[in-house]
Amino acid sequence: MADFTANTSISNKGGFGQAFLMFWEWLAALGENSARAQLLREYSEMSDEELASKGLTRADIVRRVFAEDYYI
Repeated sequence: MADFTANTSISNKGGFGQAFLMFWEWLAALGENSARAQLLREYSEMSDEELASKGLTRADIVRRVFAEDYYI
């Protein structure tokens, strides 16, 4: 029986690995704090009744938020 583990964390704390990890975290934070992400969170926190009063369903949320830039 073979048994192995894989370490997927970046272990190079002082070199390229750490710089890449910092860049990746910055990129994720940039996306999470964008106006669209905040609007998605706002719509997602609404009840189905609140969405219906705005003429939306849960399936329409992404289309509504990204309609200006993307053809969805």
